[in-house]
Amino acid sequence: MLEAVRNLLKELSAILSALRRAGNAAVSSTVIERIQEYAVTWSANARPGLAAIGVPKEVLERADELTYKLARLTSGSVNQKKLFAALGAVWKVLHEQVLLEVARIPPAFRPRWLYQQQRPRLCFQKFLTCQTSWFPVQFKDFRNRSRNS
Repeated sequence: MLEAVRNLLKELSAILSALRRAGNAAVSSTVIERIQEYAVTWSANARPGLAAIGVPKEVLERADELTYKLARLTSGSVNQKKLFAALGAVWKVLHEQVLLEVARIPPAFRPRWLYQQQRPRLCFQKFLTCQTSWFPVQFKDFRNRSRNS
């Protein structure tokens, strides 16, 4: 979940950078779509996962409120100054509150399925025992790494 919050912060930073590069020009439809996608990602994926690992309700409600406000700003005519302010406020809450709360939760108390990544199974286990002269060098490297792990 920590990585998911970091990715949301990266997306917000990228949106802010795109707005800064645009200068005083009108906000592009691409930036508006990215903001809307961020809002959907927050409400459908990130928020439920954060609630499941025990992030305080007050922190999540504050992030919800600011995210919905940001999403509402993308409908109709878009005021660039308000958009900057709303993006900055969401970024600040994610960075200073949500990220901190996620980091405070010890991994032992997080549900395993939220933080544990499973090692992918090898579909073709027999390839590891095949004659290597038939395969390119890249496959030989893969085979050696698979055997060692």
